[in-house]
Amino acid sequence: MTEKSPRRPMRSSLRISLMLMLCAGTLGGAIAAAFGADPFAAAGVQHLKDQREAPSFLALKTLNGTALDPATVQGKVLVVNFWATWCGPCKEEMPTLERLQQAFAPSQVMVLAITTDQQEQAMTVFARDLGLSFPILLDESKTVSAAFGVRGLPTTVILGPDGRMVGRAIGPRRWDDIQTVSLLKGLLP
Repeated sequence: MTEKSPRRPMRSSLRISLMLMLCAGTLGGAIAAAFGADPFAAAGVQHLKDQREAPSFLALKTLNGTALDPATVQGKVLVVNFWATWCGPCKEEMPTLERLQQAFAPSQVMVLAITTDQQEQAMTVFARDLGLSFPILLDESKTVSAAFGVRGLPTTVILGPDGRMVGRAIGPRRWDDIQTVSLLKGLLP
């Protein structure tokens, strides 16, 4: 009578196989992105085919009460992130947005955060503690969020240098990963 092999080594082999497949899938995505596959898919961002002009957000005030000068956003790739202080995943992805901003010259890419949150003090403390360098805009009436079609947080919309919406991501992301940086570099003029 043959003795049954213990189940534990089988589980270990299965775990190792799954880990290798996962690594291969991740590496495969990076390789595909490097060799011309859809950079939006590689970055986990929905590619918006209609690329309509983005709703205006320039009337919104920043945390310090000023409006953005239209010249500061003109001709740049914009990463517009909708978030709130009460949204845990929103707060978790903020450091990756800051690192993304730091990866590009201010003349190329600009991260903007838009919130309907009414907790200005909490946002100010949060931004200071994380060292956020990008503007946080207040959408108190929620009209800009509605115009962008925001239904859940975080939602991020990518605008091309021409002001048209080219990508959308719902849910948290690592915005500083190689796929996203490559996507944004590909959108630069």
